[in-house]
Amino acid sequence: MLLFDPSGPGKAAISFGNPDRATSIVVSVPGTGTTLEGIDGDAERAAVLWEHAWASAPDAQIASIAWLGYEAPQWGSIFSSDRSPANLGAAEKGAPALASFIDGLRAAHQPATDARLTVIGHSYGSTLTGLAAKLRPHDFADQLIFLGSPGVGARHVSELGVKSVWVGEAPDDPVADLGVYGADPSSTKFGAKNFYVRPASILPYSLKAHSSYWDRGSPSIRNLAFLVNGQYDQLIPFPQLDPTMNPFPILLQQPAGG
Repeated sequence: MLLFDPSGPGKAAISFGNPDRATSIVVSVPGTGTTLEGIDGDAERAAVLWEHAWASAPDAQIASIAWLGYEAPQWGSIFSSDRSPANLGAAEKGAPALASFIDGLRAAHQPATDARLTVIGHSYGSTLTGLAAKLRPHDFADQLIFLGSPGVGARHVSELGVKSVWVGEAPDDPVADLGVYGADPSSTKFGAKNFYVRPASILPYSLKAHSSYWDRGSPSIRNLAFLVNGQYDQLIPFPQLDPTMNPFPILLQQPAGG
């Protein structure tokens, strides 16, 4: 446990692996609806990422951190200036805390060991992560990864001041194409690199897709592990689709007896 503050809505940071000695550190920032009472779910995601990252690089020392060091927006606070997912209030208040947390990780890390630092922002957490990166231009992280992002507070990747920026977007994730907080980070114009995420359903949009990025054994969690380890040559590529094939065959099936 790197942080625990039960006051107010509560804050916590849980690490799998020792970040002071790790050669690869990844900090995951959750989004709307995250609470201290529900931190177990975010801790489980950090653990799953640690497991997959270790499996692809068993000789590496990896630390995977679930960070809830801000008051995440809540759906029940839609009209609040500070806790609503409909505005930047929570992200603007939380960005300095994330930037300071990253500063602390760097300061505490053993100087004899180089560490690769990745920050993953999911959903509204990607918005906060983008704003935090802008507070520490060229000194925030070695790599940013955005998952199911509604926008990261930037119009172009160059505004973030981080050399390696990746975007994972399930094709059926209804949040990922909103682009309400800056440009859609998965768009070509934004300038980040995209990695493959498998659809969660056969429907055009599925709420399940927004939380499917950590499914064990899935292309997305495996790709996340490869990115965390810098194993870019092992990334699972986007499939080459046959344009003559129907992408939703079940929808065209005739009912029995029809």
